[in-house]
Amino acid sequence: MMRYLVGLVVVLSCLFVAPLLQCTTLYRAAPGDVTIDLVLVLTVSIGAVFGSLAGLTSGILGGLMLGTACGNLAGLFAALYGMMGAVAGLVPWHGLRSSVVAGLVAMVLTAGLLVIELVALHASELPHLLLQTAALLALYHGMLTIPVTVLLSLLLLPRRDLLLTAVAL
Repeated sequence: MMRYLVGLVVVLSCLFVAPLLQCTTLYRAAPGDVTIDLVLVLTVSIGAVFGSLAGLTSGILGGLMLGTACGNLAGLFAALYGMMGAVAGLVPWHGLRSSVVAGLVAMVLTAGLLVIELVALHASELPHLLLQTAALLALYHGMLTIPVTVLLSLLLLPRRDLLLTAVAL
């Protein structure tokens, strides 16, 4: 029981620290001059491991924190990230193979989020620059979601589920 409580505290702490890091230290720090969306990675991972309700809840919390930390549109971010977490929760958890699927879901959601942001901001970037940015972010988010999903499952899933995970490989 203590293991799950510690894991829950770690996950909630990450949901509150990730937006602050994303808006300050990690802003445009990745190669390609892009900002990795840590809230998206955490939301998709939580949704993939624990289901739609957990993904929705973590997306709403993370989106509110991100909107507040970055100083704009907290309600819009909460709604978008909540929907992304719920969509990621539709991925059935079948062990470590599902972490790869969660990575692919993160890639698709990244592209969708970029389109929504560009439409909302009426951005007039060059199409090739937009495609380059979308491809880089999708790659980064997909690659980060896989280990985060595995770590979440190892930290919070019961040992019985971990045995089933090992057998599913």
